[in-house]
Amino acid sequence: MKIEFFKMQAAGNDYIYVDARKTYVPHPEKLAKSASIRRFSIGSDGLVLILPSNAADVKMRIFNADGSEGEICGNALRCVGKYVAETENKKELTVETKAGIKKLTPRFKGAKVTSVTVRMGKADFSPSSIPVLSDSAVIGRPYAIGEKTFFLTCVSIGNPHAVFIVDDLAGLDVERLGRIVENDVTFPMKTNVEFVRKTSAKSLRARVWERGSGMTLSCGSGACAVVAACAVNGLIAYDTPVVVTLDGGEMTVTVGKDLSLKLTGDCRFVYKGEYDYAEV
Repeated sequence: MKIEFFKMQAAGNDYIYVDARKTYVPHPEKLAKSASIRRFSIGSDGLVLILPSNAADVKMRIFNADGSEGEICGNALRCVGKYVAETENKKELTVETKAGIKKLTPRFKGAKVTSVTVRMGKADFSPSSIPVLSDSAVIGRPYAIGEKTFFLTCVSIGNPHAVFIVDDLAGLDVERLGRIVENDVTFPMKTNVEFVRKTSAKSLRARVWERGSGMTLSCGSGACAVVAACAVNGLIAYDTPVVVTLDGGEMTVTVGKDLSLKLTGDCRFVYKGEYDYAEV
């Protein structure tokens, strides 16, 4: 069968989008795996379905490149917001996710949306919510990989994150380290992994290993995770917009004293097409 899709990216985090209100997608986990293979297929960090919702303007389901389903993605949320706002002329909208309903505010320039702000909910540092198996401290806990010890802060942004605050990103094999941490038995649902360093009072530099997709140029929930982690560790101020620079671009995140998170960044349409999809 042929699936109509469009490709969008936000700070280099690229997904295949299908408006599943118009096009039925059987076995989306299989489509995510087959279509996400770079060079041999469309190529992406995963698949996003836009679905009808009884509780919000639309519902979003996200599948990683390995076919596993994620709870939320800040970058994908912004792209869904741009698509729905432009096609349905919405100045604000809500999107249902597995991590709850999120409120989005698009910024228009003429008829086009240039950026979207997402209210991502609250950062949660409770071990059962992340989840982590141990009830020991999740903020600044020592974590040994080989002969090197890092300091780890675990947090849920509706999905699990393991944040390592480091003095220097140069020379770190983020791909190797990310794979190890993602699959650590400490994280029963696996985890996204971020390495971050403070570059100024209002800016951070981070690199991301994304659960189910591997190295990605950026991650919206990951940007929120590093800001929340740096705030609880006393490195940045609450209620202050912080610019997070990732491999694919920049996002601005504000974490409140109540741990509420606001994420702002660009989102861009790349192209649309038709994919010849074999279900098996």
